[in-house]
Amino acid sequence: MAQLKPDAVKIFNIVTKASRENKHYTAEEIARFVFNREVDNADVRKINGIITGAFINRKNLKGERTPVMERVKGEIEIEDVDGRIFHKPVKFIEMTEYGLTQTVNSLDEEDNQKQLNKAAKKDAQKELSRKVV
Repeated sequence: MAQLKPDAVKIFNIVTKASRENKHYTAEEIARFVFNREVDNADVRKINGIITGAFINRKNLKGERTPVMERVKGEIEIEDVDGRIFHKPVKFIEMTEYGLTQTVNSLDEEDNQKQLNKAAKKDAQKELSRKVV
């Protein structure tokens, strides 16, 4: 059955813990935690893809959008080599209220149920097409 992939589980745990501790991480920071090394743009894109696909565009059993995470606009301070401070706009990844009520297991169970429902619907359509012919 469907299960969150290992990197998605790591992301879920990192963002859940951060949200509960009122910390804010960007996708780049999350990528460093997941891969445990310095990251490049491809790594950050991979993390953003997982966040969007597995957690932001998530739908419940009724097909309604129920995001587990969201991107929140913010800014960070960056100091250049001359000591000047700049403010850089970023997007932090945070849990939604719904997301904070979920666990990896509850998301896996929901995914499994969606697959079962899809298979049952497909079987019912096949059965109906047999009766029509």
